[in-house]
Order: sequence, then C-alpha cells, then structure tokens
Amino acid sequence: MRKIKNYTRPKSIEEAYEIYKKGRSIFLAGGTFIGSKRNIKLENLIDLQETKLNYIQEKDDSIHIGAMTTISDIVDAKTVASSFSGILNKAARRLASPAIRNISTIGGNIMSGVPWSDITPVLLSIDAELLLFDGETHRVKIDNFFGDSKFSNMLLLEIIIKRWGRGSYRRFSRTEVDIPQVVCALTQHNKVRAAAGAIWKFPQRIRGLETVLEKGKVSDNEVRDIVDKEVKAFSDLRGEAEFKKEIASALFIDIVEELGTIRHG
Repeated sequence: MRKIKNYTRPKSIEEAYEIYKKGRSIFLAGGTFIGSKRNIKLENLIDLQETKLNYIQEKDDSIHIGAMTTISDIVDAKTVASSFSGILNKAARRLASPAIRNISTIGGNIMSGVPWSDITPVLLSIDAELLLFDGETHRVKIDNFFGDSKFSNMLLLEIIIKRWGRGSYRRFSRTEVDIPQVVCALTQHNKVRAAAGAIWKFPQRIRGLETVLEKGKVSDNEVRDIVDKEVKAFSDLRGEAEFKKEIASALFIDIVEELGTIRHG
C-alpha cells in the first residue's frame, strides 16, 4: 500500500531540495520507478516537472542534458546522435516500450539504481559527468558516482557528455522489448573506455580491455581472458553469472571487430 502525506511541485531546485531535507521524501521524475513500488510511506513526494531540467544544449565541446529530459527526447536528439556514433541514442531507443520512453527520464534512470539499464553503462563508456545538488553544486565523473552512497541523497541536475568520439554498443536480452541480460559499450576519444552493465549491481569499466586496446589491437582470446578475470557478474532469474560473462565476451569481440581493433587468434 502506498501512503504519501504531501505532494509538492516546487519551481526551483533550491525549493525542491529544502523540502527533501525534511526527511522521508523522494523526488518524482517520470514516475516509472516509484510507480512499481507497492509498499511505500512518504512524507513528501516532490514532483520535479516545474524545475526546468528538461533540455539538451550544446556548450563548447560538450552536450548538456537536463535530468528531466525524457528518454524519447534523447532518442530523437540529433545533437546527441553526433556524439560517439550516437550510442546514447541507440541505447535510449532500446529502453522499454515507446510509452515508457515518453515519460521515463534520463535522471530517473540513473538515480533509481536499477542494474539492468541500457543507459548507465553507455554513459560510463563515454566518460559522462554528472551535475548534482545538495545545497551546493557538485560536478562528478560518473565513474566515481556508482557505488558511492553519499550521492544517493543529492538531486541530479544534468548529464554532460563530450561532443566527439566514436563508439559502439551491444545488448543481449531474451526478446527485443525485454530488459537486458548483458550490455556492453566501447568508445574511443582521447582514451579508450569499455563498460559492461546489467550483469552486476553497478555498471563497471573493463580497465584491462582498455589498457590492451590503448596499446593496439587485441585478439578475441585476449578479450575472453580479460572479461573472465575482470568482470563481476551475479546469477539471477535471467541467467547464471558465467553465462553472462560468456555473452559479454562475445559482445565485446563483436564491438572491437566493428571498430577495427581486433586481431583473430
């Protein structure tokens, strides 16, 4: 049973956070996450619709995406499509159904902490930064965000990604519309970044693969060895940990071959 004492719709992030600090409060973005919770008791449900955080803007060599931007808006954004071969658009397009994408927000997808997101491993691979607010504004690399509980009580304002770079993304799921069992992404800008998601409680960088690719081409057997040794995975109803790691190896091999950085052997 849901029990919510107060529903508020503040017009600024400062007002929203002041209400949040009173305790037993939650921010409402698209509502897809809280809508799935059957037993919840809150003092304050804080609707962020009036906080003007729905935007996609170009600034110098970066793209700034407001946390209240819907997944559908990201799918259709030509600006985002120019960044890293459009892998964020592609990941957004694979998230759930069109009806869910129309209301789900990128900020809610990040802050909900669900492990099976297509979005978060892609953001990790493109070295995104997050703008967070707790009375003060903090700019944090997404690599430092996952798994650090101090950020869970902050308000996400913005996601910042680079305008340039190339990359590719793969996902494995039972059906086209099912949540992913494995997500893999690889990008190249000034550095190589490899990330996997949906197989552990947080998306994770595959640093061993990054290091090898920085030096040159990698063999498919080397990819398998690195994934087997480095990737963390859990077993659940959607597959055993070892099965997920085998799938991750196959997806990474496919990606690095596409990008021309693999040698067979």
